[in-house]
Amino acid sequence: MDKNKAIDRINKLLALANNRAAAPGEKENALEMAAKIASKYGLKIVKGNSTSSTPIKNQFFDYEFYVKCFDKKFLDLLFRLLGADKWQFIGGNQVYVRFTNIEFNQEAFAKFYKKFVSVYYKSLKEAKAYRHMWGRNDTKRYCEEFFYNFKIGFYNSDKAFITCDYTLGKMFKDYSKRYIIKEVA
Repeated sequence: MDKNKAIDRINKLLALANNRAAAPGEKENALEMAAKIASKYGLKIVKGNSTSSTPIKNQFFDYEFYVKCFDKKFLDLLFRLLGADKWQFIGGNQVYVRFTNIEFNQEAFAKFYKKFVSVYYKSLKEAKAYRHMWGRNDTKRYCEEFFYNFKIGFYNSDKAFITCDYTLGKMFKDYSKRYIIKEVA
């Protein structure tokens, strides 16, 4: 290998080491190999003005997936909190959603969505059991209050409410940061 081929090889290895999708061990190995090749050919690896330091254009991530127990108001709330640019119902419980600079884990979202729906309907059933007369307006008010407390939990996780909807919002914030969304720089 001549010096020019060594430089090309080092650049490819550094690109792999800076790739967010690469596994941690793969990144370390790529850096190690690049350093070995550089020292063998008397080259220096300098962190400087590369294409990765220039601002990256917005990347759009589009997803289509199946949602069990489709409910527009539930999905609208959750996608807005996750930062989705737009979403729409396609048909047959298929949903389309778009994010800008955010990768979305559909399986993790589906897992939480199932839990969200079950907690909502369970708590609605319990609320109905406490009232003798329950009308459609009561269900609407309950839904609005549930969503309000959920959003309070999502945005202000340091408050000390002890309601299931508040706690669910707090859980959603933590769970979404860990498993559902990942910001892309």
